[in-house]
Amino acid sequence: MVSIHDVAREAGVSVATVSKVINHYPDVSDKTRKRVKLAIQALRYRPNAIARGLVTGRSWTVGVLINSPFSNPYVAELLEGIKTALENSGYDLMRLSPRLNDPEYSYIDHCQSRNLDGIVVFGLEHDHESMDELIQSDIPTMFVDIDVTETGHRTGSITTDNRNGIQMAVQHVYDLGHRKIAL
Repeated sequence: MVSIHDVAREAGVSVATVSKVINHYPDVSDKTRKRVKLAIQALRYRPNAIARGLVTGRSWTVGVLINSPFSNPYVAELLEGIKTALENSGYDLMRLSPRLNDPEYSYIDHCQSRNLDGIVVFGLEHDHESMDELIQSDIPTMFVDIDVTETGHRTGSITTDNRNGIQMAVQHVYDLGHRKIAL
C-alpha cells in the first residue's frame, strides 16, 4: 500500500507539502502542486480516510437525517445536490434513518456515535424532543424545511417559500387564460 511518505519521496517534497496539496491549502506553488499530483497519479495513492480521521479528529462525513421517501422527486434532487456539494469539498454523505417511534432514540447519540462532522436534517417534525437536543448541541447542523427560528438558538436553516410559490404558479396558470383552477 502506497503511503503519503512514498508520494513525498516521489515528488521530492515534504510529507507536510503533500498533505497541503491533498487538503487544498492555497500556500503551495502551482509547480509544486502539479508535481505532487503527478506523483499521486503515478503511484495511484489514495488517502486512508480512517488514518486521516485519527490524525485530524474528523470523519470527513456529513450525515443526512431524513424521514422522507426517496421516491419524492424534490427529496431526490435535494439529496443529489447535497451529495455533489459535499463531494466537491472532500466529504462523504451518510444517510441516517431516524427511529421516531423509539422513546430511547436520540439524534445526538445517533450522530456522535458515527463521529459526524455535521448533519443535515430534512423531512422531520420539530415536535420531537430529540430535535431540541440536537438544536442545542455543538454538532454543526443545517435544517432543511424545518422551522427552527422560534427556538432562539443560532442554527442554520433553509426553508422554501411554499405560499409564494403557489401564488406564482396559480398566477401563471391564470395568465395562460385558465379560470377554473384546482389546488
